[in-house]
Amino acid sequence: MTTPDREVIMRAPDCLYRSGTVRFGGLIGDGTPTGHNIALGSGFALGRHSRLNSGITLTARTFPAWSVLSAPHVAETQIRPRRRRETVS
Repeated sequence: MTTPDREVIMRAPDCLYRSGTVRFGGLIGDGTPTGHNIALGSGFALGRHSRLNSGITLTARTFPAWSVLSAPHVAETQIRPRRRRETVS
């Protein structure tokens, strides 16, 4: 994209958003933590309070607030307290 010539348009499920410029990055909403090794292309928009897990590659899409995005190979990690062994006397 050394000489972009077309306007960047973001696609949402119900409409299109025109950026008005040929050079447009992406938008990440407030309160959104990101993982490592992510690649976000032009026309990307993520709503507030969402979460980007590691290994994501996305471009030209919009996501609503409170979304969780994970790469297909990433499993959701759960942390729970360990059970204590009962000691036999």
